[in-house]
Amino acid sequence: MPLPDPVSTPAPGSVANALRARKALFWDRIARKYAADPIADMAGYETTLQRVRSLLSGDQDVLEIGCGTGSTALRLAPFAGSMLATDVSAEMIAIARERWERQPTPQLRFAVADADAPVFAQGAYDAVLAFNMLHLVQDLDAALALAAQTLRPGAC
Repeated sequence: MPLPDPVSTPAPGSVANALRARKALFWDRIARKYAADPIADMAGYETTLQRVRSLLSGDQDVLEIGCGTGSTALRLAPFAGSMLATDVSAEMIAIARERWERQPTPQLRFAVADADAPVFAQGAYDAVLAFNMLHLVQDLDAALALAAQTLRPGAC
C-alpha cells in the first residue's frame, strides 16, 4: 500500500510558513556542499544503520523526518515495506531524488515536509525515524508529539 503524501502545509502568510521558508532557504543554499561533504564518523554511521535495520521489517511503513540528501533512506528502505523520507528543503529532496535515480528503490519516496508542521497522516506509519535533526526543530516537544501522532497503535 503506498504511503500517503504529507497532507497539508501551513497557510500562506502564516508565521509557521515564514519560519519554514527561512529554514528551507538556509538548507537549499548549502545543500550541494552538504551533499559533497563526507560523513565524519563513518564507523558510527554504519553502526547506527545496522541497529536501525535490525529494528525494521519488510511489512512496515516508515516515515523519515529530516532525511537531508536521502543517503540514510536509500540504505534503510530495502528493509522496510515502504518508506517516505522528508525534508524541509526542496533542494535536499532534489538531491535525494537524484541519488534515488542512480539507485532506484521502489518502496522509497521523497517529499518536502517540515518536522515542525502537522503535515503527516495520523496513524499511517509503523516507525518514524529522525537522524541528527531534532536539535533543529523549533519546538522539540511539539515536533515529537506530531511524529508520535503519525504512528499506528503499538508502533515504535
